[in-house]
Parts: sequence; C-alpha cells; structure tokens
Amino acid sequence: MNTQPDVAPLIRRLEDILGKDLPEEDLDPDASLFKEDGVEIAGQPLDSFDLVEIFITLEDDLSVSLQDMRDVEEVGTIARLWSYLGREAPPERFRSFAERWAS
Repeated sequence: MNTQPDVAPLIRRLEDILGKDLPEEDLDPDASLFKEDGVEIAGQPLDSFDLVEIFITLEDDLSVSLQDMRDVEEVGTIARLWSYLGREAPPERFRSFAERWAS
C-alpha cells in the first residue's frame, strides 16, 4: 500500500511558477531539496529568487504563512512540503488548489 501523498498538484504548480519542466523520472518526492551547493528540485538548481517566488505564490494560493515555519527542514522534501501545506492551509483552499493543479 502506498502511503505517499499525491504530490502531483504541487509539482504542477512548481513547474508553473518556475517555468520549467520537472521530469517525473528525475523527481523523488522524498529526496532532500537541500544539497551541498544549494537547493534543487529534480536536478534543477533554484536560486534565492526562485525560492522567494515559490514561497510567495504558495502563500497566496493557499492562505498560509511559510515565513513562520520554525524549522525549514520540516519541509525539506516535496512530500513534506505538500503535507505541511495540507495541514496549514484552510481545507477549502487546499482542496481547490489540489483540484486545480491535479492535471
């Protein structure tokens, strides 16, 4: 039984924000986003502008505050970020986001 959350809506939204394809074969939802030389998703390096854009957009989309996170490692993977958003966002906003970006 797969207990992994379906992170597809988050991946689709990240692709939209970044203007980049994140190939599924290169994406491990449980892989750390933090590498020795910076942050990356599916082998795509992200700079500080990308991170700010991601955070601001997700905050707006889901009515959450990512700046209040005490431990950035709490969301150090795509799967953990998706779980965090699911816990912190108002249920109707999260459901709407998931439906909009599911495909």
